[in-house]
Amino acid sequence: MDKNNYVKSLEEYLCKLEFSLKFPKDEEFISKFKEKNIYESIAQKKKMYLFNKLEQGLGKEVVDFNKTDLTIEHIFPQNPDGAWEEDLTEEEYSIAEKNLHKIANLTLSANNGALGNKRFIEKKNMNIDNGQQGYIYSSLWLNEYLKQIEEWKPKNIKERFEKIKERFLKVWKYPNVIITNGNVEVDIFEADDPTGKKLEYIKFNGEEYNDITDVSKLFSFILKYYYSEKEELFFTDEIQKVIKITTNKKELVSDYPIQLSDIYYAENTYSSDKKFDLIKKLIDIFDREDELLIKYK
Repeated sequence: MDKNNYVKSLEEYLCKLEFSLKFPKDEEFISKFKEKNIYESIAQKKKMYLFNKLEQGLGKEVVDFNKTDLTIEHIFPQNPDGAWEEDLTEEEYSIAEKNLHKIANLTLSANNGALGNKRFIEKKNMNIDNGQQGYIYSSLWLNEYLKQIEEWKPKNIKERFEKIKERFLKVWKYPNVIITNGNVEVDIFEADDPTGKKLEYIKFNGEEYNDITDVSKLFSFILKYYYSEKEELFFTDEIQKVIKITTNKKELVSDYPIQLSDIYYAENTYSSDKKFDLIKKLIDIFDREDELLIKYK
């Protein structure tokens, strides 16, 4: 932690996180964001926070949605009336349904009840009793694009998502930091060649082991672990073809074979990169979704 620059230190920390905690890059996030069922899969407070930040943009004035009548409105309604079938082809209608709860089809309105299930052009221009319920009367950024169009078709869904995407990436910019694999935890399947390198520690299924400081110790640890879990797999052709296991140590090349049990020993003369390959193969064979992270010194 750099006490003189906490923000930079936090950014570096976030960018180093892996797996379920990984801080996604722009392209990774946007691909998920576009298809996410925002309306049904996110808690109400989180949804309103998202819309609040999108509406606020980079401005300093905060819109307190808790003090307004604003609610989330589906542009293509959840229960569209028959007029929508007249406005859209069968294919367009199907696409609209698929995008029903996604970000491009959601906006904010204080007149959700009045707008209801009506066709787009009616929602846009609604002014019942001079109530100015329609999108065209809205002062919100979220409705700015809707004021400029006359229909709600697939091309409009796509165009509105692009505008929201651009806004999102300005509000939540990915930190401008450079991260190298040399000083961070990485999954063994993504790690660099271990030849000539020492380990600072490993993490196996969330537990940290500081005493495993080289590849040989790691190889021994993994073999013993899996042998204790399901020793019969070590005597299948799949493993026997790549790791020699015997009761007679003299059959092995290594002067320091790995002792798996009271009677069985495993070959230990492989190079560091070969040991990495064998470890990865064992993880695949056992198919247990075990997580092995390493950190080089």
